[in-house]
Amino acid sequence: MNRERSLLLNSILYFLGSLGKGIASVIVVFMGSFYIDPSDMGIYDLVVSTIALLQPIIIFQINDGIYRWLLDDSIDSFDTIRCGYRIVIRNLIIANAVMLIVLSFLPIQHKILVDLLVNVKCLYPVFQQITRGLKQHRIFAVSGIINAVLMLSAAFILLKYSDMGIGGIYLAQIIANSVSIVYLIVMGHLPLNCGYTTKNIEAIIRKPMLRYSVLLIPNSVNQWIMKALDKYCILAVLTTSANGIYTVAHRFPEVVSMLDNMFYNAWVEQSIVEYDSRDRDKYFSKIYNGYTRFITSAILVILPMTKYLIKILIGQEYQSAYKYVPFLYIAVIFSGMSRFIGTGYLGTRKTEGIMWTSLAGALINTLINVALMPKFGLQIAGISSVCAYFAMWVCRIIQTRKFFTLSIEWRNFLPLILTVFLFAVMVQMDNFLCDIIMEAVAVLIFFFGNKKVIFGLIKMLRNMVSRK
Repeated sequence: MNRERSLLLNSILYFLGSLGKGIASVIVVFMGSFYIDPSDMGIYDLVVSTIALLQPIIIFQINDGIYRWLLDDSIDSFDTIRCGYRIVIRNLIIANAVMLIVLSFLPIQHKILVDLLVNVKCLYPVFQQITRGLKQHRIFAVSGIINAVLMLSAAFILLKYSDMGIGGIYLAQIIANSVSIVYLIVMGHLPLNCGYTTKNIEAIIRKPMLRYSVLLIPNSVNQWIMKALDKYCILAVLTTSANGIYTVAHRFPEVVSMLDNMFYNAWVEQSIVEYDSRDRDKYFSKIYNGYTRFITSAILVILPMTKYLIKILIGQEYQSAYKYVPFLYIAVIFSGMSRFIGTGYLGTRKTEGIMWTSLAGALINTLINVALMPKFGLQIAGISSVCAYFAMWVCRIIQTRKFFTLSIEWRNFLPLILTVFLFAVMVQMDNFLCDIIMEAVAVLIFFFGNKKVIFGLIKMLRNMVSRK
């Protein structure tokens, strides 16, 4: 039970630590829908999506490599951090030189802010992962809270009281990330020395860590493709306004994905620690089945209510966004399950499997979008993501059998996922009574399917409060 409690506590800490780059960034988009027209919102989302693509490529995904090596007690943490710094600084110098040239030719506003945003978006996850690797979880969590509060406050002030438009959102993110970086460095007492490293350190740490990290880039690019390629296809086939509507529609599943990411971050750490345990397969299977049951039933609860949340939270011009949300929710389920299984590659440091399965998913997503979106429109974006993540999930189940064996509870999962698909179709109907019935059924399924987790969480919170 201590392992489950540790996993739950770490999930909460990672939730707090990722508030700024997660839920707060989504709320900023909702906020912007009242001040920025759909066309400009579409442009903003394309810029932010492009930065999300460039970030892992620029820093070689070395933030994840640093974190993985810091978990190895046999390797000096200072040498690991110093090797990581050298890679990041070198790559940022090259990237800035290229960006300044490219941006001078692009017809976009706020070019300097875009360049600064790229830099802080590259540096912030590096310092976050160093803090995580050093097990400074509370500092990591507080940095996320600071990031979120600053981003929301600055965005509100700049959107409401200035005429900067999307430039105000860029500036809010720059301020939030910069202050959070300083906080992580100061409070975590992180070393800033990136001086000379010996050939021995290069051979033992830098080269293996770099190879490990570079092989993770396709996975990050694949995540970008799943989220952003749809938007480029929409822009090419439809309009920037349609892309703005899809941007808002995507934000609701993105919130769920971000919450799921908090669990994933905690699970990565736990799975690496438990990888060599005797009951590994039994433990991994228990967590996997509980996780899939929780996230799938949670999506059931969220599906019927989303259209009403859109009516309350989103500007009038974006109300049609609810039509495109259901299949994006289903994509989140298969994405989460494929990532869970993908931790088998991380435990053994054999990230080639992540690379190839991610490329397969990206290819499927691309082909479906290109072939079907011109004819069937915006709905294809969600369907293509479902197909791609489903393919990744199946491939990883098969591939990771050489690392560990999961006993999947198919009798429970298949009826549940089929119910989600049924709900995804039914919510398209404009029928309030039907939505109420679906919501009631979903709540019952969620409660009875996750009783142990719910009561366990309540008990843990009570114990925490009573200790205080």
